[in-house]
Amino acid sequence: MTDIKRILCNLADVVLPRRCAVCGKFLLADERDICLECLCDIPYTHSWNDRDAWLLSLFYYNDVSPYRRLALSVKYMGNSSLGRRMGRILGIRTAFSSVRPHIDIVAPVPLHWRRKWSRGYNQAEEIASGFVDGYRSVAYGGIAETGIAEACIVEDCTVEAAGPVLAQRGGVPSACRQGADTILLPSLLRRNRHTNSQTKVGVDSKAGNVRGAFSIGKDRRAFEELLSRRGHLTVLLMDDTCTTGATLFSCADALKPYRGKVDVLFAAMAKVRED
Repeated sequence: MTDIKRILCNLADVVLPRRCAVCGKFLLADERDICLECLCDIPYTHSWNDRDAWLLSLFYYNDVSPYRRLALSVKYMGNSSLGRRMGRILGIRTAFSSVRPHIDIVAPVPLHWRRKWSRGYNQAEEIASGFVDGYRSVAYGGIAETGIAEACIVEDCTVEAAGPVLAQRGGVPSACRQGADTILLPSLLRRNRHTNSQTKVGVDSKAGNVRGAFSIGKDRRAFEELLSRRGHLTVLLMDDTCTTGATLFSCADALKPYRGKVDVLFAAMAKVRED
């Protein structure tokens, strides 16, 4: 950040002070959405390094963790920039993983138009957009320029060690460069009908609530053209928060006509953990 920009940010913080979405303390000029200390203490799932994990997710979510505020802020408080930030972190993590397959397409779980109109945006789309940005930034070698926070994120280091880690980074592993051709298809899927919020439905009723709720959307042509060119695709379906996976599995049902040519992966910013 330039000195002039830093001064302007400091002045803006005097008038409209920004607070960390997790702990609530005032943010420094170089911090966005979440303070560096909370950023480095995120309760990661480490699913990107678990070959057997059915869900790729960034952090655990429960009703007593202060990190639940991240999910609530993105979903209900209009904090789209935080959603993109969390998605970007997950994208960076995934790109550096040696056990995850190359991802061709990232597609968000769609909202019904009424719910999207009331919220102003689709939070899953913001997370998916950030994921693609982070995933591709590693492929293009841009991660080294993203600052101390991202160095801390990738290396699992402490706040005190973040600076030295950033200085010691030397280029991007060649295996990460395959993400350069990953694309976001925000309208690959569409929601056929309005459904009750999954947060208000019991665990045993979640699957029935969204059964048959999704179909291929207006990005069908772009999807099929890419499939024709590459012959096989890996599609990552992105949600904001995942409990049982019922919504993601229902979304995957919409891709059944392409079975044998398409592999489907599931992802979410947060994974609910009851303990």
